[in-house]
Amino acid sequence: MNESSTNKGLLSHSATRVGLLIAVPVAVVIGIQAVSQAVPLKGWTSGETLHATDLNANFEALNNALTAAFAPKAWVPCGTLNDLNGASKCELPNFPSKDFEYGFVYNSVEVHVAECLFWNVGLRVTNRHPYMVDSDNPTNGLMGLGGAIFYTGTKATDDDIPTACPADTWRHQYWKITNGTVQLSNSQGCSNDPLFCRSR
Repeated sequence: MNESSTNKGLLSHSATRVGLLIAVPVAVVIGIQAVSQAVPLKGWTSGETLHATDLNANFEALNNALTAAFAPKAWVPCGTLNDLNGASKCELPNFPSKDFEYGFVYNSVEVHVAECLFWNVGLRVTNRHPYMVDSDNPTNGLMGLGGAIFYTGTKATDDDIPTACPADTWRHQYWKITNGTVQLSNSQGCSNDPLFCRSR
């Protein structure tokens, strides 16, 4: 069936080429198989007329799929610091680290992505990305990049249970990078702060 300039709802050959030049690379980027399984796209048979409404619906479906694929994952409450001190060190029950990353809230309403580390003795949880500390007066030259660290069972005496911290709590300290060296500044005591998880 030949296209006519009077046909409404049909695309010209040039518009069709432009659409294909956009759609094909997008399909390649996100994977043809994934698109065909996750996104309901209209297909055409040989000689069938391309309608603008069908093409637009395909583009909208692809756009929605891309938006969902690259949208930030949501953080959800999933435990506490001391839950990392179980049989699988640095791993939360029901939230395996291969599928989820962990975080905590401190000095901000946003969740800081956390690193849980263990070697030799004890466990340590700290923010992956440094943030500004000692910034009560940003003009006095004391402000620097750092964050918060929580630790338990280390060789430090300030996290000893029960002499320094109550059972099932971890020692908190602020840390800051000063002249290339990481230094501890002060502590807010011992706690068992909530943890948050989001899928990788």
